[in-house]
Amino acid sequence: SDAILKKTKIMIQKAGMEKFKDTHLSKIGTNSIYGEHKEGKNSKEVVMRLVVTHKKKEALLLFSKEIAQAVTGMAAGVINYLGGRPSVSPSIKLFSFLVPKTLINHEIMIDNSKIVFDTKILDKSYKTTDISLIEMDKDNFSMYNSKVALEKLAYGRSGDKGDHANIGIIARKPSYFPYIRAALKVQVVSKYFKHVLKGTVKRWDVPGIYGLNFLLMNSLGGGGMASLNIDPQGKAYAQMLLEIPIPVPESLANKLKKID
Repeated sequence: SDAILKKTKIMIQKAGMEKFKDTHLSKIGTNSIYGEHKEGKNSKEVVMRLVVTHKKKEALLLFSKEIAQAVTGMAAGVINYLGGRPSVSPSIKLFSFLVPKTLINHEIMIDNSKIVFDTKILDKSYKTTDISLIEMDKDNFSMYNSKVALEKLAYGRSGDKGDHANIGIIARKPSYFPYIRAALKVQVVSKYFKHVLKGTVKRWDVPGIYGLNFLLMNSLGGGGMASLNIDPQGKAYAQMLLEIPIPVPESLANKLKKID
C-alpha cells in the first residue's frame, strides 16, 4: 500500500495535479484460502483494500492502472473484487439539515384529491420522568468484579443516519437493564469507538422496552458512497459494541456461563 501510494503520488505531481484528497487502507484476513488447514488465530492471508479520492478523474485513472500492475508484480496473490481494473466512481455526499415546520406546507394526495392540513408546533421539551431510571443512577455498580460481554445481556442493531451512526441496545431481560445502563456511559462508548469517532456521542433512554439509543456523531467517514470505510453505514457497529465487557454480580455471570 505504501509503495503504491508513494509511486502514484510522484506521478500525479509530475502531471501537475494535486495530491490525493484522502486515502484509506483496510486489511482483511481470516485464512479462508487455507480451508481445513487453517490453524490458530494468526492470519496467514491478508486482503488489501486501498481507496483514494481526488478532484480530477485523471489522477484516479492513473492510480487504477498502477494498482493493477502491483497485483502481478508485488506482493504474492490477487483478489478479484471488481472484475479487473478498478473503475472510478463519483463520491456523492449527504448533507442533512433541519427545516422549521412553519416553512413546510403539509398536504396529502388521495385519488387526485388534495387534503391540506396544519400541524401543531409544540414549544416544549421532553424530560425523563421515569423514577426507576433516576433511582438506578444512585446504585453503585462498580462494586461488581465479574464481567460478561454485552451480547449476553442485550440485543443490538445499528445503521447510518448520514454521517452519524445510530446504535440501539435492548436488554434481553428487564433485570439486565440496570447493569447495561450503568456500564454504557457516554464516555465509555466514546472511548470504545474513538478509532472512527470524529464527533460526540449522545444517549437516550428507551424505558418502555428497557433499551438505550446511541447516536455517534460524524463516525462514518462521510457516510454512504462518500465514505472510504469498509463499513460505511455502521451496520457492524452494534456487533462491535456487543463485545464490550459489562460488570455484573458473580451469581449472574456464573448463570450466563452455564447457559453457554
